[in-house]
Amino acid sequence: MTAAAQRMKATRVPQSLRLLALLAAALVMEAAVACINATPFGTATAPTNNTPLTISTCTFQSEYNTVNGIVAGATYQVTSSCGGYVTVRRGTPGGVIVAQGNSPVSFTAPVAGTYYLHLNTNAACGTASVCCTTTITCTSCTGTTGCVNTVAFGTVTAPVNLTPLTISTCTYQSEYNTINAVVAGATYTVANSCGGYITVRQTTFNGPVVAQGNAPLTFTAPANGTYFVHYNTSAACGTASTCCTTTITCTSCTVTPPAGACTAVNIPSLPVTNQAVACHASNLLSLANIANICGSASTLYLGGNEALYTVTPTVTGNYAINYTGQTYSSIWVFSGACPGAGGLCQGSVSGTGAVQNLTVTMTAGVQYWILFDTWPSPPSPCPGTFSITTSSVPPPVVASDCNQAVNVCTNINFQIDPNGFGTVNEVPPLGSLGNPDYLTDGLPSPWGTDNWGCLRAGELNSTWMIVNVLTGGSLEFTFGGLGTQGGFYDWIMYPYNASACSQVAGNTLAPVRCNWNGVSFGGTGLAATLPAGGDATNFEPPLMVGSYTQWLICFSNWSSVTTAVPLQFGGTAVVSCSPLPVELLSFEAERRTGGVQLEWVTAAERNASRFVVERSSDAEAWMEVATVAAQGESHVTLVYRTEDRHAPYGQLYYRLRMVDSDGSFVHSPVRTVGMAGGHTVVPNPATEGFTVWDVPEGAHVELLDALGREVPVHWERHADGSVHASSFDAVPGLYSVRVAGSGAVAVTRLLLQR
Repeated sequence: MTAAAQRMKATRVPQSLRLLALLAAALVMEAAVACINATPFGTATAPTNNTPLTISTCTFQSEYNTVNGIVAGATYQVTSSCGGYVTVRRGTPGGVIVAQGNSPVSFTAPVAGTYYLHLNTNAACGTASVCCTTTITCTSCTGTTGCVNTVAFGTVTAPVNLTPLTISTCTYQSEYNTINAVVAGATYTVANSCGGYITVRQTTFNGPVVAQGNAPLTFTAPANGTYFVHYNTSAACGTASTCCTTTITCTSCTVTPPAGACTAVNIPSLPVTNQAVACHASNLLSLANIANICGSASTLYLGGNEALYTVTPTVTGNYAINYTGQTYSSIWVFSGACPGAGGLCQGSVSGTGAVQNLTVTMTAGVQYWILFDTWPSPPSPCPGTFSITTSSVPPPVVASDCNQAVNVCTNINFQIDPNGFGTVNEVPPLGSLGNPDYLTDGLPSPWGTDNWGCLRAGELNSTWMIVNVLTGGSLEFTFGGLGTQGGFYDWIMYPYNASACSQVAGNTLAPVRCNWNGVSFGGTGLAATLPAGGDATNFEPPLMVGSYTQWLICFSNWSSVTTAVPLQFGGTAVVSCSPLPVELLSFEAERRTGGVQLEWVTAAERNASRFVVERSSDAEAWMEVATVAAQGESHVTLVYRTEDRHAPYGQLYYRLRMVDSDGSFVHSPVRTVGMAGGHTVVPNPATEGFTVWDVPEGAHVELLDALGREVPVHWERHADGSVHASSFDAVPGLYSVRVAGSGAVAVTRLLLQR
């Protein structure tokens, strides 16, 4: 047989096989009209790099995602954490099918535009109301795009121990830091006090991307060299001109201190008074093995034969440490480990004088390392003496920039000092939106008082504070009450969220209250009734606040005093002493087919651990019905959903318990759902069979005729809370479906037809 004949024979197909092929093609075409879901949830712009993009963290397998900006000819992969079946359509939610199959599904876009990803449990378009994380990846795209900023600010040498190294205290989220001497194979964590998005590049500021993601970000260095850390507000490379403190930590580094460097004298108990200082025999702790300078202590005071002590307090409190002896002296305090073995800095002080004083907070049961050193020569700091006593006066609060704002509640010993305006002067100029002046226009403030204005002298010796409201109501507070005011305490107050600092600095946020003190006595703040000794010129009316809201106050120490300023909160609002784990935008409970759907939205999360959904039938006794893990740290809007599939009949109450990583928690507002008469019968009218939805677990279902007699029915119960009537013998007519359980009875009319 010739080669040509062989080819002809090979291409001929028997008629029976051709018919089978046509049948298979017809089946494929029939399958291609599959899943169309009606409910949209989750929208994203198609990625332009090969980093997986999360579309939604809670898509049900009965919904579809929308992806804009798909590029013609690009190849994408769609994944659902729940597995199941994915149908990809284009043009409209019910448009042309591009691809379908079990997750993950890959497709090449035939045209540019918007695509719709329908998620189901299987090829039969089954549904489930369970949160699934959906992602899309551009598998044909090369590299990771990341962010590229062009302004450099802050340069350090990579740390060699576990102590976080501060790169800069004022990096804008439009700049990059430079890290020299990064070691191949070492793992580093980069953090930013403002949160946001971080892109790490190597070789040049716009070089290859090593890692990117939300702060804090951990990466392993692929090579030795210089790395560039870019900071932005979001993955979209948003920018903000607000001072942020940036740090880098070598999380894989282990520290081997020089022999004897961690030899310390133990202090068995506190207090101690005028104890003689005992020094190391040589200079064992120096810049060579303390890569991170502790606090503000000068590097010049690391040249002498240091004295090293350990102490483990039995009582948590503030401790005053005093050194007296030689000039150019310093005190450093570390916790967790010796300063030469990666101990964490707790505080320091240094100066040219022969006397130094440092107050630090120490926790009971924790070991601390106290280092005394002087300059320039041995046997420094010997001779000398030191004392450690319990301090009744806490150290002054230093929060001179908005991003350092401290969380406050009632504190009679709140301390201030003249600390300038920090790294950046953030309060806008007088007479602007963010710092109004009511003196020149002669008009009262928006809240009705006729004070002179806000911070008329600008930001002087500022202390920034955050007020966390747990329960809403009327908020009142007093600074410097109890007859302690010793100067003019001016202040301005704004609503607070993750972007408030940049809004204040950008003059785009108006205050809700402010006061330019008229007198320097009697305290200042918000009050419905003036406190004893108070003057009306120093007080503004109370502020109505909602639950789980936060408020930002800049307190300006105009008189430059160092003193205690008692801080007292009052009114009907309840203020939390610690930051709320979650900034909750909404919490809703809605009756749905199969039970109750719970949905909540967060604007920010700080050390959040989990959400616990609680249910009650009397708003007094509560039970847990679901637990959902929190994101933990977030400055973007997140949506969470879960279901209560075993909701009983009757009036039900739901609330969220928002749990912090330390176990503390707060509750959300309560939501009410009525489940009486809650079941649904479909189809209605029915011909052969019907399904009863929203049947509580353990409830009894009956089909009754017009005389109230029970009709024999074969009921099939399903895990989704439905009961199906699969077999029954009833003539056409009007019937009743009766559901009884949990002390409640519900009846629905059903019309049977033939």
